[in-house]
Amino acid sequence: MPVAGRWRRLARFHLANGLVSIVSNTLLTLVFKQSLGLPLPLSNLLAIAGTAFLNFALANAFVFREAEEGR
Repeated sequence: MPVAGRWRRLARFHLANGLVSIVSNTLLTLVFKQSLGLPLPLSNLLAIAGTAFLNFALANAFVFREAEEGR
């Protein structure tokens, strides 16, 4: 991975990851609990798994896109 742009990628990663984690975990837990009627611990576990997938997809598309293009 190129060293150039390291700090920009780090800032984008933390900004994107933090925002997605807070918002999606809250919303997904609410949806699983309220809409599907699942128990809260299971709703939270499913929300964490879904958020992990979203974070990976966002990092792949938004954060590390520039590094891959530079290869």
